[in-house]
Amino acid sequence: MTDQSNTPEPVPAGRPLDVLDPADPPSWSLRISPDRRRFDLVFLAGSTTPIREAVWESDGERLRCRRVVDLYYPDGDPRGRVPVEEVVSVAQRVLADGAVEAQVALPGGEVALREVVNASPEHYRVAAPALGDWEPLLRLAAPDPDARFGAAAAETAFSFCAQHVPRVFTGNTHEAMISGPRGLSILRALDDAGPAVGDARRWADAGEPVIDRGASAVFPLCVARVDVPGAVARVRELRGELQTAAIHFYGGDFFHAETSLDADEGYGRSIARAGVEAIGSMYAWRIQGRAAVLVHGVDRDSAVESLALHVIPADWVWQRPGGASTKRAQSRLRRSMRERDAADASWTWPERQPDA
Repeated sequence: MTDQSNTPEPVPAGRPLDVLDPADPPSWSLRISPDRRRFDLVFLAGSTTPIREAVWESDGERLRCRRVVDLYYPDGDPRGRVPVEEVVSVAQRVLADGAVEAQVALPGGEVALREVVNASPEHYRVAAPALGDWEPLLRLAAPDPDARFGAAAAETAFSFCAQHVPRVFTGNTHEAMISGPRGLSILRALDDAGPAVGDARRWADAGEPVIDRGASAVFPLCVARVDVPGAVARVRELRGELQTAAIHFYGGDFFHAETSLDADEGYGRSIARAGVEAIGSMYAWRIQGRAAVLVHGVDRDSAVESLALHVIPADWVWQRPGGASTKRAQSRLRRSMRERDAADASWTWPERQPDA
């Protein structure tokens, strides 16, 4: 890499621009693509060991962060770059709506935790820097270097991941929902969209990732390996936050108007048939013409805990009193029950193509 100061000399067109922190030892390096649209920023410990890698893209006026990977080294500082499969990593992929899909991977490349969290869009935006004026980008992207090395590295990685979900609400209105758990902002989007979502609208309009089943949809929120305590604790923490918030906004608050699904009947049976054993109650809340069901469960092998919102037609959970009093209504109800009983409630986390 070419050692350049904060005001580098011009480089020929068609070649990337490499910038190295002029401090001794350097704490960061930056590579800018030939078209000046991509910025690859690496933060270093001890001048040689990467602790954060971030990819930013320019729209001409602002930079948008696409991906951040934080690295933790349980075996101590290797004093250089090592394969990512040998370390603990927290990878963040910034989604189109400003949410972040986060993943914690352990040495060996095994994924211990995946989750989707809300984030302030401004945390991933910065004005496109003038040549040599890197300070605003560095200040926004700089990592916390604490506990990157040694036995506490994995614990620190899970703690870092948890910091991306707000701990408290800032109000009791719908406008405050975006400050809460990711699942709550999905409920808000469904509420704002009205009963047409899933018909005239795409399920993805309510949030991603999503598994589209046509009449129903599954919004994954978190998955974790059972044998990793920090990962399991995170799933249960998210479930508690979302359940409390949903009861407040959609369940009657102190009146607890939510409905609990039975694993032996209705859509609860579809969930059990998909190989998920529910942990605690499966609460359903009415959102417009839909039922939003929060499912926290463990797979048949007791290897993975998961948290997801299943959004289904309301009549798969509730029937109107006297609503099937005519032959046409009875026929419609029977058709709805057949669709409910045949519903596919299974899901796996949607894989995305890696960034270039």
